[in-house]
Amino acid sequence: MRQLGLMVAAKESWANLPVRNPAVLIACDQDWEAAAVAELALNDPHPPSMFAIRGSRLLGGGGYNNSQYLPRFKTDEEVMAEIDAYRIPLVLLCTGAQAARWEHVNQVAGAVARYPGRWQRIWQGGNGNGHLVTLYRIVGNETKDADLRRLVELSAPRALGGGGRP
Repeated sequence: MRQLGLMVAAKESWANLPVRNPAVLIACDQDWEAAAVAELALNDPHPPSMFAIRGSRLLGGGGYNNSQYLPRFKTDEEVMAEIDAYRIPLVLLCTGAQAARWEHVNQVAGAVARYPGRWQRIWQGGNGNGHLVTLYRIVGNETKDADLRRLVELSAPRALGGGGRP
């Protein structure tokens, strides 16, 4: 994880996490997404005190397995609207060849380009091989209170096979 920049990114996420809105969206490929969730959890001073939102869950769809992945949205605008609907204050974006396999990662990168005034870069690092990890603050969402009901519902376990709630 050190070479991916996720250790420092996790520490920066905790240092910049709004008290009233403890959520970070992780927009990375499947390996980096899992590693980022783990690294954020390792740095949690009072677990659980952060919502580490998997981009594959909020912005992706399809079946239970990663091989059944489908993007939920067609445009960068729809992705930005979903980020705003959940009032997400921080986004951890991983870019590089691997990340491009999941379309929602490309859509988040597209939203950064389309709405530059909304995306404030807090930290950036990588491994020198074209993999870049960037932590962004979403201007406007960082002052909003978390929608805890929606975040808990999003994070809750889902039934195997059907994708619905148990």
